[in-house]
Amino acid sequence: GEDCITTITGDVLDTEDDPIYRSQRYAMSAYYFTVPPGRYEVMLRFAEILRYTRQGYRVFAVEIEGQRVLDQFDILAVSPMYHAVDRTFTVDVVDGLLSIAFVAQTEEYGPVVNGIRVRVVGAAE
Repeated sequence: GEDCITTITGDVLDTEDDPIYRSQRYAMSAYYFTVPPGRYEVMLRFAEILRYTRQGYRVFAVEIEGQRVLDQFDILAVSPMYHAVDRTFTVDVVDGLLSIAFVAQTEEYGPVVNGIRVRVVGAAE
């Protein structure tokens, strides 16, 4: 299959981690991480880097462990082009598989993510 990645070389603002935000994966439906049961902090790292897009063109939802954590999310509605936007969530994983699903909510462009950080924060409650 085709690797669906957009990459830029320029500066990304509001972050010291420019390389993470210079590329984004798109057209994916989900990511899965094999992890021991426990409580995890999931940081989703975004930056709109596709110069053709505009506010309202790329709107999507994100579900972690089946729970909708972002809905009608539009990176450009909260931050300008080429700016880092992070969203962090805490979830319990009981089955050993952390799932992060992406759901398109507009026709123009599908969901994107520039980086995902998963960190254990304790035992599941």
